Amino acid sequence: MTQTRQRPVTIVEVADAAGVSIGTVSRFLNGLPVKPANHTSVAEAIERLGYRRNALASAMKATRTGLIGVLVPNLDEFHSALVTQLTIALRRMGMMSVSHCHDNAHATVATALDFFRNYRVDTLVMGGSEAHAAAIRELIETGTPVVTYDNPQADLSLNGVEVDNIGGARAATEHLIKAGHRRIGILTGTLTARTSLDRLAGWRMALEAAGLEAADDLIHESNWTRAGGAEGMAHFLAMEDPPTAVFGANFRTATGALTHLRQKGLRIPEEISLVSFDDSELFRLSVPPITAVAQPVDLIAERLAARVAENCGLRPADPKGQGRIVLPVNLITRGSVAPPNSRKKGASPDAGT
Repeated sequence: MTQTRQRPVTIVEVADAAGVSIGTVSRFLNGLPVKPANHTSVAEAIERLGYRRNALASAMKATRTGLIGVLVPNLDEFHSALVTQLTIALRRMGMMSVSHCHDNAHATVATALDFFRNYRVDTLVMGGSEAHAAAIRELIETGTPVVTYDNPQADLSLNGVEVDNIGGARAATEHLIKAGHRRIGILTGTLTARTSLDRLAGWRMALEAAGLEAADDLIHESNWTRAGGAEGMAHFLAMEDPPTAVFGANFRTATGALTHLRQKGLRIPEEISLVSFDDSELFRLSVPPITAVAQPVDLIAERLAARVAENCGLRPADPKGQGRIVLPVNLITRGSVAPPNSRKKGASPDAGT
């Protein structure tokens, strides 16, 4: 059976049914004073006809639309949690969010930015990207505020929120060093991204502080993907002198590495140790559970919502907090780290804690 969409009731029909002018109905809808008798007539007509206001058309005439754009690369463990928490925070402020995934495709980002501009979102929340800096700059210059949650743009004035990527990566690497590892591989993100470079810097700082070489052959650019993580782990295992521990710079690269190790029948941590930047339910339930650097997703969402509220005039801007906000991360030690060759030595997991 074919269903036909019912035509929406118009403001003209409401006015006719109430026996008033269109202007009177418009005043009623915008909360302006209306004669008591007319107020009752219009309210009854709206109820009887089932009139629903066209939110988009109304927004086009208003200074604010009440819409917040959210642009993320994908809905992995981190981003799905972030979008969920941000949506809840925005809803509490009376705002609605419109989300879109771009999968790091430049054309998709450009199309999404144009969409958000045309729909006049009050603010766009997105991960920063040097590759899209020009398009972001154009969006800002045409009147749409942008707040970033990652990859701060050095040449753009953005009220961004990020985490301590250098400190988190350094803590993860130091944990592996304390367990006795001397060759520690890293599966990085895209090395044009600030976040990836910061996590690589944290890894490098920990090794150099311990007097260890941050050799180039221990760095694999995995582009934040599961496939890249699996490929990187395969590359490390095929080396003549493979690393005894690997640090995945995000959830997806660590998951790809974990999958490859499972496929090869290698045991964690007896044969190789693994740590991830980003925690997840998968890592908590894995056998053994995976040591991870946890990002404070709830706090990130809260800070982003506060930035949005400032942009929309819902709260006064904090003059002391107009720059980037850097939030702390937390290293959660579990059972995926042990001294090298611990199967032979009988050492317990996470012996470096």
